[in-house]
Amino acid sequence: MQAISVRGLWAGLLAVGAVAVAVIGVTGSASAEQAQAAKTAKLKMAVQGQKLDFFGPESVDKGQKLEIVNKTSVGEIGPHTFTLVDPKLVDSGKERKRCAQFRGKLCQNVLEAHQVGPPPDFPVGKPNLDKDKKGWDKEFTKTKKGDSWFTDERGATETRRVKADAGDTIGYFCLVHPFMRGKLEVK
Repeated sequence: MQAISVRGLWAGLLAVGAVAVAVIGVTGSASAEQAQAAKTAKLKMAVQGQKLDFFGPESVDKGQKLEIVNKTSVGEIGPHTFTLVDPKLVDSGKERKRCAQFRGKLCQNVLEAHQVGPPPDFPVGKPNLDKDKKGWDKEFTKTKKGDSWFTDERGATETRRVKADAGDTIGYFCLVHPFMRGKLEVK
């Protein structure tokens, strides 16, 4: 039987340990990158100070999950939508004013797509609208349907993957409160 030297044993154990550390290090960094890419971005409908608005990131990665969270009291604030629109319309005071009065072709298109019924209750027949690729990608226009979510419950959430292309800008607003608006850059 051949004797194993203590020095040889330690050298072998150190080599195995170095390989294990290298494998764990590589796997750990890959897992960290995957976890970052898989991290859900959150956009909150909330009141902060005196301001009612959307609060959250200014950019998201293509394929990343985007969660919309209603943090407001419907009894005090009313319901909300998270509706994708052309980013230019987000900045258009004229279009927002029309929506505040539930007029204008864009807002009528959103109301029709959500199957909103007559006053005084304004029942909503379709709270979730998802066109084309399953996820956040399709803007409403004055003539075309897009992606939108209606909520009338505090704590309600809607999560979808961002399917818009990298380099695109997603514009969004709340149909009920058109001053609530924003843009997301897709990376």
